[in-house]
Amino acid sequence: MAADYSNISFADDGRLKLLIIVGTRPEVIRLSEVIKKCRRHFDCLLVHTGQNYDYTLNGIFFRDLSLDDPDVYLDAVGADLGETVGNIIAASYKLMAQVKPDALLIGEVWEDASNKIAYGKRRRYFIDGALDSVMNYPWRKAILDYCQGQDDGTALRQSVLRIAENYPPGVLSCVMNILGTHDTPRILSLLGGSCDGTKDEQAQRQLSSRQRAQALEQLQTAAFLQFMLPGMACIYYGDEAGMEGCGDPFNRRYFPWGAEDAALTAYYRTLAALKNQEPALKTGTIGAFTASNGQVQFTRRAPGNLLQISCNRSSLPMQAQGQLLFGCKLALAAPGEITLQPGGLCLSRIPATVEKNLPISEVSYEL
Repeated sequence: MAADYSNISFADDGRLKLLIIVGTRPEVIRLSEVIKKCRRHFDCLLVHTGQNYDYTLNGIFFRDLSLDDPDVYLDAVGADLGETVGNIIAASYKLMAQVKPDALLIGEVWEDASNKIAYGKRRRYFIDGALDSVMNYPWRKAILDYCQGQDDGTALRQSVLRIAENYPPGVLSCVMNILGTHDTPRILSLLGGSCDGTKDEQAQRQLSSRQRAQALEQLQTAAFLQFMLPGMACIYYGDEAGMEGCGDPFNRRYFPWGAEDAALTAYYRTLAALKNQEPALKTGTIGAFTASNGQVQFTRRAPGNLLQISCNRSSLPMQAQGQLLFGCKLALAAPGEITLQPGGLCLSRIPATVEKNLPISEVSYEL
């Protein structure tokens, strides 16, 4: 593989920088017109991984589709698919570090990326610095299981603490927390009903009023956890607008301009504002994690700032403490005393006087 990209750089002409990486015939064919437009309107670098780079397999398409030659060849082909994928990631990271040092390379890894084994090899994404962080599918599964009542919070706690222990702090702080993606059914459809069936059946499927109300109530908790946990909350376009849809292609429909769910959009905006304004939610540690019988509670801590996050998926009231910053389905008995009704959630700030009274066991999970 080429190791020196010191002669590669963006034009730095004020336009948006765009790095496009291709390597197989379908990518070149499908993206040909997009690549042309991007090279015209953006400060663009086109990179070829070197996969199938034989003239009759790939080069001929650049000629016939009137594409300019790539700016960079990674020469990343390995002895097998596993080695090739690893080489592509490593070479892409090295190139990105050269052309835009502050860029992040986020990997699509569905498992715990710290100990993933693929194609018979243990991957070293974080040890070798091949990835800055990853998509957080383990927490996605844990959050959905909890919100749908398949877990009383115990498995959610285990999943969160396992990832928090296994990932380096820099990786954890920018892990991509997801609920929906282009590879999964729309989150509302998933929460509100089944997405099984044939393509024809999925195409006609739409949530009933009752199903949608149930899904929105569960999504309220899921999105709250998505923003309150360490990492970056990544919203799949349209989820904040209330889009429905089962598998591909029904989860990739056009954005519903003019028909968005205004209340849900406002809810997401509020969560984003909280994430941006609270240092503990952006870079703070996670600790004091308790979970049982549908009730989940944990803290996020930054210097001089301790926040408590509480979710109640049980049928009984739940107690929280501190100054209320945000919440739903609550009863305030007295200053500093918060009661969450079933389905309730809240974010509160814990003053130093209350923190000193917390049981020692509750602060022993600080990571």
